[in-house]
Amino acid sequence: MKPDGMQDIASRIKSLCDRMTTTTRNLLAFAAADSRTSRTVSLVAVTDLTLELISPRLKRDGILCTRRLVGDPPFDVEGRESELQQ
Repeated sequence: MKPDGMQDIASRIKSLCDRMTTTTRNLLAFAAADSRTSRTVSLVAVTDLTLELISPRLKRDGILCTRRLVGDPPFDVEGRESELQQ
């Protein structure tokens, strides 16, 4: 196998490992959250995590997604973080 082919394979493996790390981190955060308790939640953090989770699918399908929050930060709401992510 050519060195370029090996580099491509290594790059794909790293990308998949990064995605698995992100997914695992998000699942752990979701499992740890008390879904019955409302609290102050950052919309920036929720949208960043959600976009991070779905970005591989969007990229694969040729979809470009951007977020733009209008107004003055902080962009916080009262709610359940896990429900907002869904």
